Amino acid sequence: MVCPRCVMTVRDILTSLGLEPGDVGLGYAILSSDTLSDSQWEALAERLRDVGFELITDREVIVSEHIKTAVIGYARTEGGLKIKLSTALEEDLHIPYKQLSAIFSSHEQRTIENYYISQRIEYIKELISYNDLPLKEIAYLTGYSSVAYLSAQFRKVTGMTVSDFRSQLNSDRSPLTQV
Repeated sequence: MVCPRCVMTVRDILTSLGLEPGDVGLGYAILSSDTLSDSQWEALAERLRDVGFELITDREVIVSEHIKTAVIGYARTEGGLKIKLSTALEEDLHIPYKQLSAIFSSHEQRTIENYYISQRIEYIKELISYNDLPLKEIAYLTGYSSVAYLSAQFRKVTGMTVSDFRSQLNSDRSPLTQV
């Protein structure tokens, strides 16, 4: 789940199946009841699949999804992340970064840092596509120290300059879940 509508959709599915959602957030759902019958699990998994979600029960996959959710949030933090990415993840997930990194890399075939940079670039693409802000303001909002640094990283990741991207506006965007 990567947006408030996703959370609402999952909450509605749980309620429609007669399951009482205790807490539903980005990437997780906690039920008031600890046990579900096999038929309830199957019905839940099927309903989630119908709307494009997946029921995840493997601990490492769950941790990897929590990392993704946290990183998407960090990438969209106004002014950028003020502490090291590794420190932020350790504080939020209460797992040593070395372990988080190993889990994420084994499941995603990329590093957490690479994923973070990709998410920042997608956010920059989004801000550019709104065409409301100058690049200097976008650099500030996304935590880049300068326009030159933002531009260099943008080119390295996308293979095009910001100007090239502006000219191709909206044709090169990816959904967050596919970044």
